[in-house]
Amino acid sequence: MGAVAQSRQASPLRHFLRRRDDPYAGADLAPAIRMCVPAWLITALVALVSFALAPPSRLEELGWLLSFAAVLTFLLVALWVRRRGERTTYNELLLLSYLAVALISLLQMLTAGSGSPLGSLLLLWAVYTACIHPPRRTLPFLAFVGVAAMFPFTYEDWDSLAAVQLAVELLLWFALAMFATHWTDDVRANRLRMQQDGDEARQSARTDRLTGLDNRLALDELLATELWRAKVGRQPLSVVVADLNGFKAINDRFGHLNGDDCLREVAAALRSSTRGLDRCFRWGGDEFVIVLPDTDHVSAEDIANRLRRTVQTTCMTPDGSPLTIATGIAQATDEMDAAQLLGTADLALLGRKTRERIPGLEPGIASAPPVPVERPVGP
Repeated sequence: MGAVAQSRQASPLRHFLRRRDDPYAGADLAPAIRMCVPAWLITALVALVSFALAPPSRLEELGWLLSFAAVLTFLLVALWVRRRGERTTYNELLLLSYLAVALISLLQMLTAGSGSPLGSLLLLWAVYTACIHPPRRTLPFLAFVGVAAMFPFTYEDWDSLAAVQLAVELLLWFALAMFATHWTDDVRANRLRMQQDGDEARQSARTDRLTGLDNRLALDELLATELWRAKVGRQPLSVVVADLNGFKAINDRFGHLNGDDCLREVAAALRSSTRGLDRCFRWGGDEFVIVLPDTDHVSAEDIANRLRRTVQTTCMTPDGSPLTIATGIAQATDEMDAAQLLGTADLALLGRKTRERIPGLEPGIASAPPVPVERPVGP
């Protein structure tokens, strides 16, 4: 029981320090960049003020040279980050934080040591870094800050009271930094959940629940993109409109549930028979649309023939009779929009079904030739 309780108590910490495939998933780089530049400028300003209160007293002229080189570095890094913008990576930001702490520690040594106001800048960098980076990267940095804060005691006389006071300050700093990184971690996790929920909602809105194919909304979006791509790239684009023959009779004879099963079978057959670039949609009712990028009219006819054969050989009604589909084809022209392209293919489908009802005519596959479609005039 004790081990179980201990495991349950430790689980939040393990969750907090867990390894992640992407440590910065859900993070927003832009605010990190915007905070980084002021942090470096503030560090440079405080360093200059500290020189007025406690000029560099160690290493004589070399101390002054190193101090102004450190301040110049603060300014140059701020300028570099601002110009680089969001090309700056999180790894670079973390390395810059280590650099800032090292330079602050150097300036402390050159000036008043533990009595320098520069020591307060360590809190700024501890909190800033905790707000940007995940816990597993923040904790080593906080340990580095602790070493830098205690470093003056290596070259100054030991003062127990000052050491205890600094230890208490470090404890408060680390607590504040851990609160910051924990809050940031929660914000990123919530953002990821919201993004996932949004992606799922968008996907659900574009998926036909009965067949699992994309629906009409997804079709409209894809066709607009493919028409633009075909026009710009001067590539052919064709669509096939397919209709399940005798669907009303299937519903009347076997019931709507069996009719739904037939639609699912046809949808699966169409999806399995399309190429990698092709997309299959349920347009509505018993009608399906297959979008064929980089496919001309002749190739689209071959694909439509294959789709019809696949459905006829693999899809059956509840009594074992083969299901069949009729197809209509249209190839896009520069003048067509999505509605006109679909309308042309649908007219070809209707023409085929009409010819099949007339005895003596060869059924074949109806197709609309790639001729310009005249746009309607007026609103």
